[in-house]
Amino acid sequence: MDTHMLTGIDVRCTMYRRRLMSLLRRAVHNMRPTVSIGRGTLIDGDVTIRTVLGASSVSVGENCEIRKGVMLINDCGGHITIGNNTSQNPYTMVYGHGGVTIGNGVRIAAHTMIVAFNHRFDGPGEIRLQGFTLKGIRIEDDVWIGGGVKILDGVTVGRGCVIAAGSVVTKSTEPYSVYGGVPARLIKPRMSEHCN
Repeated sequence: MDTHMLTGIDVRCTMYRRRLMSLLRRAVHNMRPTVSIGRGTLIDGDVTIRTVLGASSVSVGENCEIRKGVMLINDCGGHITIGNNTSQNPYTMVYGHGGVTIGNGVRIAAHTMIVAFNHRFDGPGEIRLQGFTLKGIRIEDDVWIGGGVKILDGVTVGRGCVIAAGSVVTKSTEPYSVYGGVPARLIKPRMSEHCN
């Protein structure tokens, strides 16, 4: 007999323990005036949510999943707003300096980076001293972002899009389309004309 097998009771206890720990983490985050986490949202351990009081905010809707290693970084102003029923899988990083809005029902696979700022490098001298451009990023409802995708500042990902794993999105996308590549390009419409 395998002593490592979980029984039904063990599985239920593990699920209840995970939900209780997530409830506690959500309560702790909600005590901060710059962070709002909606009901039913599950937050794994080792999640980083960083804001600056009075200068930035993070708001996560209801019934979302924020997995291990996710980082929501907003320590230079701006906002990160995440809609309802979204998932951010392990080690996703969101930099909200220029503002990031993620719609409802969005699926974000592991190791995705969403970066709403860019370094300026058009002047003489060190790049680190030239400041940033801040255009913001908007990801509309019902989007699926594959693993390891990079979404750069100034982009809108249209409603219903699928972004292929490993893509770098540098320009806005058309709704209900599949994009992939470096830089990401239109591969095909997601739905045929008779489905619209």
